[in-house]
Amino acid sequence: MSDRILRLFNLSFLSIFLVLFFYRPIETEDVWWHLSTGKWIFTHLAIPRYDVFNCTADIIPWVHTQWLGSFIYYLVFEFGGLPGLKIFRTVIFILILSFFIIKSFRYIPAHLFVILILLISFGLNFSVVLRPLLFNFIFIQIYLIILFNHRDNKGAKPLLFIPLLSILWFNLHVGVFVFGTLILGVFLFSYLVKYIESKYQKNADQEEAALCKSKIHALLLVIFGHFAAFLINPYGLKGAIWPYYAIVDPAGINRKLFFNSIIEMMPPSHIFSWQGIWFYLLVIAVIYCLNADSKTKLTEWLLFIVSLFSFLYSSRGFPLFICICITILWRACRSCDFKSLWSTMKYAKPMNYILHAGLALFLLVNIFYLLNQTVFLSKKPNKIFFMDLDPYNPVDALALLKKSHITGPAFAWEGYGGSIIWNAYPDIKPIADGRQVNPQAYLDYLKITNNPKNYWDQMQSKYRFNIAILDANFGTLHQVMDYLIQDQEWKMIFIKGSSVVFVRRGIYSLPAELDAFEDELLKISPKVGEAIEILNDTKGLSITPMSFLKERLIVYSEPLEEGVALYTAGFKAAGLNLILDAYRYTPSTKTRKILKFVLTDFTS
Repeated sequence: MSDRILRLFNLSFLSIFLVLFFYRPIETEDVWWHLSTGKWIFTHLAIPRYDVFNCTADIIPWVHTQWLGSFIYYLVFEFGGLPGLKIFRTVIFILILSFFIIKSFRYIPAHLFVILILLISFGLNFSVVLRPLLFNFIFIQIYLIILFNHRDNKGAKPLLFIPLLSILWFNLHVGVFVFGTLILGVFLFSYLVKYIESKYQKNADQEEAALCKSKIHALLLVIFGHFAAFLINPYGLKGAIWPYYAIVDPAGINRKLFFNSIIEMMPPSHIFSWQGIWFYLLVIAVIYCLNADSKTKLTEWLLFIVSLFSFLYSSRGFPLFICICITILWRACRSCDFKSLWSTMKYAKPMNYILHAGLALFLLVNIFYLLNQTVFLSKKPNKIFFMDLDPYNPVDALALLKKSHITGPAFAWEGYGGSIIWNAYPDIKPIADGRQVNPQAYLDYLKITNNPKNYWDQMQSKYRFNIAILDANFGTLHQVMDYLIQDQEWKMIFIKGSSVVFVRRGIYSLPAELDAFEDELLKISPKVGEAIEILNDTKGLSITPMSFLKERLIVYSEPLEEGVALYTAGFKAAGLNLILDAYRYTPSTKTRKILKFVLTDFTS
C-alpha cells in the first residue's frame, strides 16, 4: 500500500473521528438557562433587564452581556431541536480546527498533521459545552490573524475590522473584555519595545522606527475603538462597564463567587492526570516551533507566555491558550515547511509507513470506541452517539414533580438550575443556577452545601423552599442529603441515578407510591448471599485487552450511581442490591471493588 493511500485513509479516519468526538449529548449545566433566556428574548422581543427567572419576589437587575449567544442557541434549537444543537456544536469545533487545517495542511507531513489535530482536539475536549463561551475560540483566532497581518505588512486597513468585531463579540460573550484586550495589549507592548530598540540603539534605523511608530498610532486608535465598541449593547454604559465590575473590581462578584467556588475559575487540575498528556505534548510542540521558526519575534513569545499563565491560573483562560497555540503552530508550519524537512531525513519513507499505520490503528480504535460508548439506563444499554441528553439530566425527576403537582421554590444543585428553569419554571424555582444573577442567593446556596447543619433551617425559612433536588454523588451535596435523611421534616420521594428528590412532610398531597417511597426502601432485604456468590466467582476475572475495552465502553451505570447514593444515605440494603445489579449488568473492576466494599458492611 502506497504512502499516499495510507495518508488518504488517515485523513478520512481523522474526519470521521472529529465528527464523532464532538457530536455528543447535550450536557446538564448552563445550556438550559441560555436556551430559556433565548426563548424569553424571542417571545418578548426584548432583552431582559432584571432577573426573569428569580426564585424570590425581589426585583434583581440583570446585565446579560451574552444575550446574543443565548438567542442564537435558541434559534438553532427552534430550527433543529436537540439534534440541531449537537450538530451546531460539532460545526463550531470543526470551524475552530479549520484555521489550523487550512493554514498548515500543505506545509506539514500528513502524520504530523494528524498528531497535532489530535492534540488540539483532546485539549478542546474539556470545553465541549454549549455556551456562548465557544464563540471566544473563533474571535480570538480572527483577531490574531488580523494583528499578525498588520505586524508583518505595512497596511493598517485590516485593523479597522477589530472594533466592528468587538461589537459583535461583546454581545456574544464577555470574553472580548479579557481575551481581546490581552491580545491587543501584547501587540502594543511588543511594538513599543521594537520602537525603543529602533529609535535608541546604536546605528538606529530611522525608517524602521517611523514604521513602528505608525503601527503604534494605528493600534492605539484600534484599542480605543475596541473599548468604545463595548458601549454598543442593549444596556449602554451600564453594560459596557459591567465586565470591569464583574471581573476586575474587588467589590464585584468575582472574588466572592468565581474564584472560590466555580471549578472552571480554578487552575486546571486535569493536566496533572493522564488525561492532561495533551497539554505537555502541545506545549513542547509550540516551544519547538517558536525556536525553529526564524520569523519568531517577541510578540509570539509574549502571547504564548501570557496565555500559558492565564490558563494555569484559571481554566477559563483555556480559549486564549489553545487559540494562541494553534496560531503559533500554523505560522511555524508555513515558515519552516516541515514537509520538505521531513522528506530529506534518513529513513523518512519507512517511518512514514510506521507512523501512518500506528495512527490508522489509533483512529480506528477510537472511532469504534466513540460509536460504542454506552450508558446503562432503565435496565438497558443506550449508545451515547444516539442520545440527546447526558444521563445526569434531572428531566425525569422534574417530570415527576410536575405530574404530582409539587411546585414552589427549590433548593437544587446549581448544575440542575438551568434544566429546572427550562423544564419547570415558574412551577419550580431554583435558588441557584449557572447565571449567578443573585449573588446573595448564590452565597446562601454555598453556605448550605458547605455546612447544612448550621445553615439549612435558616435558609429554608428565608427562601421557603419545600423541595430539594440533589445530585447525591456530586461534591459536597452528599452532606445535604445526609442532613435531610436525618431531618424528620423531610422525606425522600424519588431517586434515579444520582438525582434525588426530597420534599417537606405535610406540605404536598403525595401519590401513594411517593408517600411510601422511603418505607419501601427500608423494607428491602440485602442480597448478601448472591453478592458473596458473584464475588467468589473467579470466571472472567483475568484482565485482557477485550475485557479492558468492554469496561471502557460503559461510561455511566445508572444502578451503580443510584446504589452508591442510597447506600451513603443509609438505605444500605437497597444500595447493596442495586450495586449488585450494576455488577451483573455492567461488570467492571470499579463496580466489583465498590460491591466488595459495601458487602463488608454486612458481613463484618
